[in-house]
Amino acid sequence: MAKRYRFVRRLLAHSGANPKNLWKGYIFGLILLVGISSITFVTTRYNIFLFDKYAKASIVASQQSSISRAITHLSYSPEVFSGAISPSFVVRALSDYEQNHDEMIKLLQEYSPLERVFSTGIQSQIDEANSLKKHLLDYGENLLALAISNKYENQLDKANIVSQKSVVSQTAKFTQSPDVGARLNARHDRLETILKVAEKHRADYAHSINNWFYSIAMVLLLMEAIFIFWPAHLVSSYYYLRSAKQKQKMRALVKNLSTQNQKIRIAYEQIGHDALHDALTGLANRRYLKEELQRRVGSQKDYSSELAILHIDLDRFKQVNDTMGHKAGDHVLERIADKIRSCLAPTDFVARIGGDEFVILSSEAVGKEKLSAFSKTLVDSLSQPILFEGQRCDVSASIGADLVYLSSPTMELDVSDILVNADMALYQAKQLGGCRFELFTDKIFSSHQHKISLREEIASAINRREFIPYYQLQFDAQSREIISAEALVRWRHPTRGVLPPADFLEEAIDMGFGEQIDKMMMQAALSDLSMWKIDKNCPVKSVAINLNVSSIGNPNFISSIKKLKIPRGSLSFEITETVDINRDSTQIIENVEALKELGFDIEIDDFGTGHASILSLQYLKPKRLKIDREFIFPIVESEDQRNLVKSIIQLSRPFKVAVVAEGVESLKHADILADMGCDLLQGFAFCKPIPAFGVIAMLSKNRTEFSSGNRKASRRRA
Repeated sequence: MAKRYRFVRRLLAHSGANPKNLWKGYIFGLILLVGISSITFVTTRYNIFLFDKYAKASIVASQQSSISRAITHLSYSPEVFSGAISPSFVVRALSDYEQNHDEMIKLLQEYSPLERVFSTGIQSQIDEANSLKKHLLDYGENLLALAISNKYENQLDKANIVSQKSVVSQTAKFTQSPDVGARLNARHDRLETILKVAEKHRADYAHSINNWFYSIAMVLLLMEAIFIFWPAHLVSSYYYLRSAKQKQKMRALVKNLSTQNQKIRIAYEQIGHDALHDALTGLANRRYLKEELQRRVGSQKDYSSELAILHIDLDRFKQVNDTMGHKAGDHVLERIADKIRSCLAPTDFVARIGGDEFVILSSEAVGKEKLSAFSKTLVDSLSQPILFEGQRCDVSASIGADLVYLSSPTMELDVSDILVNADMALYQAKQLGGCRFELFTDKIFSSHQHKISLREEIASAINRREFIPYYQLQFDAQSREIISAEALVRWRHPTRGVLPPADFLEEAIDMGFGEQIDKMMMQAALSDLSMWKIDKNCPVKSVAINLNVSSIGNPNFISSIKKLKIPRGSLSFEITETVDINRDSTQIIENVEALKELGFDIEIDDFGTGHASILSLQYLKPKRLKIDREFIFPIVESEDQRNLVKSIIQLSRPFKVAVVAEGVESLKHADILADMGCDLLQGFAFCKPIPAFGVIAMLSKNRTEFSSGNRKASRRRA
């Protein structure tokens, strides 16, 4: 089978046959069939024509034989001479014999195939027949004469006796001749034999023609079968099998396509779901929130015309991510989403719009009382601890809420616009410590507007370099001599005067300007220090600069310091102890080590208020640490506080770290700290933050006091 169709494929390849031109072979076969049928029809008609001629010749020959026998019989019959048979009968027989003889000769002459059939020995028989015709005619005339003579015997009696005798003698001579009857019978027998032979030849000839024709027809049909129908059958079979295989493949393909379409439909639905939902929590996303807002505006008949918007932000979520990992953070978000769902009414809508922020749309919790009660329920529920792998994750929620009045179905809403007031209330809740609910009010709006205005002014102040350093001098705890200074940032506002850091610094850092402000302080401090060092007796050898977390944690911080080309020992950097420094804070530790190699001293600010004070001593290995003012202020009245400060001072000794006390408000504070072993003092008891030109005056004053040699009296007068 394989070889068979391999041959078919080759045949198709060479012939170019394919289902598109297969109709040509069928048309050719149809034409061949019509041609064979036409030849068959013509040949059959021709044979019928020949059979008709043979039949006619046979009929004429039979009639000739019958007449010849009749005449032979009559020639021996005495009835003719007795008058029983009319002589006219004999005359008609002779006339018929002559006509048949002429007709047979005419047939032989008109149609040559008959002549060919009768050609063997027929010519001599024809000649004998012609001779016999003459004798028969002569014999008939005599018979006629005899009959007439017998009929009219009475009348002939009177006739010429010579004539009568002559006739009688001729008749007698003919009839009495011994050869006449025998010759007639012999010729008759030979004629019948010739007719039988001719009939046999005719039949054989007809059979040969038919056999020849049928042989030709069979050959043509066989050729047609071989060259047309067999290839057509092979081609049809080949393409049928091929189409069957293709049909199976098509069915498999259709089935596969159906499966793929089902998968595509499911995937499309999944994509549509994913496009509108958060992958982690399954809640709606910001896009879905916008669509839901617009739908609720357009369907006011189904919802209340007043809509409560609650913006939720988690407190301390960053600490969970940083300390326990993002897996724990994801678990917390999933549990928070479940808690929010459990608190919602059937018509409420919740979306996670990013990070740890959620938004709730509620048509049920409308009105200040309902909204407040609903928000407090949420705060209480979301502030419950969440366990992850046996560890407790402490997070809480701050909520800012607002009531929105849906004006008309044609109003266009944007998520950012609709959340503005709730964002302001959320910011206020965060500012007040978090884990609380705040409803948007006009006061919050005014505060927010002030914040926006402040941000715009800060951006302009950065461009105009309005941020300047004020210096607070640091004194030796024992000698009260000026040792160094700390640069504190101030904003020289064009209309509001000099502003303290509390009025702008946190906002500036949130805006991303922390590093720029640090650089401004460094450049200004270097310039001022150069001015102070004009006096060779200037005791201030370095200035401490407070570094923001964004600066000390920046990988490019060291390269930017190198570009400033700061002289070694000119600046020291204070790092707030509230920065979470641990074994994983590799970038901060690397930057600190690089600063030390460049000749900069490192100080820890606000020591005791951060996450891990001892760890900061271990990892950073600072030159100084500064005890926060919150610890210093109560030492005059509280012995416990004095013991605490003394413990911090003693803690620093194994690390060979100098201790600076901040917030020294009186000389009594200074004496207590000096007795505890504190190294440096800084506070309003000695010097308030002053501009650069004020430092020169302060240095001159301090030098005068030391030159008087009356340090103790100076302390009492102060």
